[in-house]
Amino acid sequence: MKDLLIPYAISVVLGEEIFPEKAMPGGQYLCPECNRAVGIRIPEKRRAHFFHIPPLGLCALNPANGAKGEGHQHALAKHFLYAWLKKWLSGETTIAPAIKGKCSTHGSSFAIEIPKPSPYQVEKEYRIPSGRRLDVAVLNEDGRVSMGFEVFHSNHVSENKGVELPARWIELRARSIISSYSQLLEGLVPDPLLAVRWARYDDPPCCKNCMGFVPIPCTPVRIPVPSSYQPETAVIPPPTIEMSEDSDLLAASGVACREGITPGEFAKQYGKKIGASEHWVLQRLLTYGVAKGRWRW
Repeated sequence: MKDLLIPYAISVVLGEEIFPEKAMPGGQYLCPECNRAVGIRIPEKRRAHFFHIPPLGLCALNPANGAKGEGHQHALAKHFLYAWLKKWLSGETTIAPAIKGKCSTHGSSFAIEIPKPSPYQVEKEYRIPSGRRLDVAVLNEDGRVSMGFEVFHSNHVSENKGVELPARWIELRARSIISSYSQLLEGLVPDPLLAVRWARYDDPPCCKNCMGFVPIPCTPVRIPVPSSYQPETAVIPPPTIEMSEDSDLLAASGVACREGITPGEFAKQYGKKIGASEHWVLQRLLTYGVAKGRWRW
């Protein structure tokens, strides 16, 4: 495990991340966590790996030097996930991180797919407009968050943070990330990453078929919602392909929802207003996950 503690380093010369198998002896590299100098070892019978160069300072990726528990597990899983996404999205590996969730309400297991935008960006500690940070984020070519990732070791994403995060975010168990990425590097088929929380966008089919509005998905730590609760504004996740007209469409549909107008009635009225067919309006709404017969996101 010691040869995995620093999954990649920053090349001082190139100014970009480099994985151990591509690093050259004598090169100048920095730890991605503490930004201190690291060297590269290329043993005959072990994997190539980076190591901290003395004098050693505190670093979450160096548990032998005082970093233990939450900080170490969280940092290691965050960098492992970032490294895996970089390798997969860049084509260095064809094995994508598989994500598995289990609905605590209905007991059913389901898979969650990670989008693969092209071109792509992967960022660590990505700051969203509210000021919150995502541990790792995959961005579209226009800089919008395609999917955000939070790493869970002992502290869950809070309810306040959860409602401020992008429409697609997953909270993954740290130990499953560490174990699965280690399997990948050993040439084994990696186990699925275990999701403990996720945004409404990725609710399993069993929950999407339920009536009512729940601001966060069914999870091992369900936050109860009063039966009388009604959202002040409609919460609509982004579609796979977004059109420039959608902002006006969604604003109008939110008003219609609050006024009790059905999706079908709204499609007729809005289509007539903009010169589009009722079918086109309904298809755009369905892209956002709106049910055909009633308002439900």
